[in-house]
Amino acid sequence: MNNAKPLPFKDLNLINSPFIHSGMANWRWKSTSRNYFNLWICMNGQATIRCDSQDFPVLPWTAFIFSPEVSIDGHGSKTGHMLSNFAAHWMPESFTQPENFSAPLGIVLQDISTAQFFIQSMMRLAIRPDALSAQQQKWHLLSLLALVWRQAQTPPTSRTERIVYQQIERMRSGQEMFSTVDELAHEAHLSRVHYSRCFKRITGVSPNLFLIQQRIDKACMLLKGSDSPLDQIAETIGYNDTFFFCRQFKKHMKESPHQYRLRNR
Repeated sequence: MNNAKPLPFKDLNLINSPFIHSGMANWRWKSTSRNYFNLWICMNGQATIRCDSQDFPVLPWTAFIFSPEVSIDGHGSKTGHMLSNFAAHWMPESFTQPENFSAPLGIVLQDISTAQFFIQSMMRLAIRPDALSAQQQKWHLLSLLALVWRQAQTPPTSRTERIVYQQIERMRSGQEMFSTVDELAHEAHLSRVHYSRCFKRITGVSPNLFLIQQRIDKACMLLKGSDSPLDQIAETIGYNDTFFFCRQFKKHMKESPHQYRLRNR
């Protein structure tokens, strides 16, 4: 198990509101120094960033924490795709161990859905210029920095684990709700047994249970947000048998779909 060390500072000051920048394929960025730290995360496109003579390939969800003194030379790829990135300028209030701080560079994030949540939340808060919004933005930024910091301390994953992480993101977004464990294992080039072991090592639960939970979560959203009959909801999330859906829902939620709908109206 990876025992990640905490951030080397307990608080920070935002220099300005975080923002998302979009550039053309011939995007270019040069910077020798700044008076702030910069959390920079690629959200779309490809590029190369050189930091103090070291080149880093940039793909979606590659993150950098640029220290004020680091030299940056970045340029877009020749693929013709527009590059967009999230950026937040900030300064730590105080370092707990400044001599041990090495800003992470070129970190490929695995927990994309969590990163998206914090970024989207900060973008929404940025249009509300009040003290509470500024405080919430700072909390979200600290959480996002912690996400990058943890990923930087996690040993590099294998190709198989990267595939599984991608599948998990698709499951969470609803794209893989109807896949079978055998289909997912085939994509990862593993037997069902080895795939299940790998999946459980990452998530703590079996892939079958994870898939069921995604379907139940979707059913909860539909029960709360619509008047659709149970057979239609069951079909929407991949169940041909409404009775089986109701039985599985009750097993996981400790109440029937009908009881859940009544309680959440």
